[in-house]
Amino acid sequence: MQTEETLLEKCKQQIEQKTGWGGSQQWTNQDFTALSEKIYEHTRVNLSPTTLKRVWGKVKYESLPTVNTLNTLAHYAGYENWREFKLKNDNGIANAYPVADSVATQPRPAETTIAKPPAVPIAKFKPNKKTVWVVVFLGVLFLGGWAAVRTFSKPAGSSLPPTAFSVGSTPLAKGIPNSVVFTYDATAAAPTDSVFIQQSWDESRRVRVQKDKHRHTSVYYQPGYFRAKLVVNNQVVKEHDLFVPSEGWVACVEQKPVPVYFPEKQVRRNGMLSLPVSLIEARHITMQPQPPIVTFRNVQSFEDLRSDNFTFETELRHDYKQGSAACQFCQIMILLENDVMMFPFSNLGCVGELQVQVAEKFADSKTNDLSAFGSDMSQWTRFRCEVRNKRVQLFVNDKKAFETTFANPPARIVGIHYGFRGTGSVNYARLAKATGEVVFEESF
Repeated sequence: MQTEETLLEKCKQQIEQKTGWGGSQQWTNQDFTALSEKIYEHTRVNLSPTTLKRVWGKVKYESLPTVNTLNTLAHYAGYENWREFKLKNDNGIANAYPVADSVATQPRPAETTIAKPPAVPIAKFKPNKKTVWVVVFLGVLFLGGWAAVRTFSKPAGSSLPPTAFSVGSTPLAKGIPNSVVFTYDATAAAPTDSVFIQQSWDESRRVRVQKDKHRHTSVYYQPGYFRAKLVVNNQVVKEHDLFVPSEGWVACVEQKPVPVYFPEKQVRRNGMLSLPVSLIEARHITMQPQPPIVTFRNVQSFEDLRSDNFTFETELRHDYKQGSAACQFCQIMILLENDVMMFPFSNLGCVGELQVQVAEKFADSKTNDLSAFGSDMSQWTRFRCEVRNKRVQLFVNDKKAFETTFANPPARIVGIHYGFRGTGSVNYARLAKATGEVVFEESF
């Protein structure tokens, strides 16, 4: 029988294979943030990037993960829960953990539930000696052939220098959606290699292209600053930075592959940016049992305003707290060139689920006091972010809520993002230099 630690390693390996991002030794904080989002989409359980980094040993943590974490990881890996994972990966292992009642252990939604066929008795088969020798012989042939392939074929993009590849891009339109023409050269790839273009960190936005061609057109459905990738099999051989501005505010309900957009003139209402429930339901989008994610984004160049010295001020409000939207989760993101600052909000009772991100630094409510980010979000909530020489101070309703430092090199600010689980409103938004000079202001 294997230990729980050994089985957890197996589970992590299966998840790494599922992501297709290569070994976790090379994963960055952005990869763990992306994995957190993918796990939530699949299981509807939120495992923070910090929790995932602890599981993968990036952050020192002596204890084994909780039952809920194990169940969620197993569910994402393709099993019903941790117990099923153990049974299928180590016959008869003692159940050291009881299986808790959580989302990962509940029956899946009706539309995805598939009835299991009745068990069919399997006749016992006792091979004779001749059969055994045939099986052994065929096995030796298979292993020999596999070894030959491994010896004489070239692994994915191996020993090919990045200079052997190239990738560039040209947006075709203004605003969102926007088609982008990629020009690439992957002729250095081996005949058996598969070549892909990936829009960003999101592996689901990876599309296979022909290695002997040089042009591919891809659609971007959200504005932002992206690092596109040229991938040979699962190895990134070239990266390319791409800026897709918004041409104003983009308001939408998030869904894949294409969001549901709302014209800016519809959401500029009564001196605020707001998407009421009536407009959402008019598009046949239901508010329950899972409330939609509503986002407002403005992506542009802000006069070379950088992340080490600036002030951001705003007021936001959550406008729907019924049913499973009771926590009134919402967030603000300051988008940077290949980086992000993320600030969460909720009612006071749900603060335990919040996590602040400042570039590569994470602070969750499990080990930090984030109580100031909790309030009655049905009321206007003021938020201010002040950064002076990389010292970050966050204020909620004029009370200091959190303080940290910006560890990464300064990066250009390229966008503002608001997200609401349910829906919400923004009263104003303002970006200014450290001197007080206003660079961007919206009062709608």
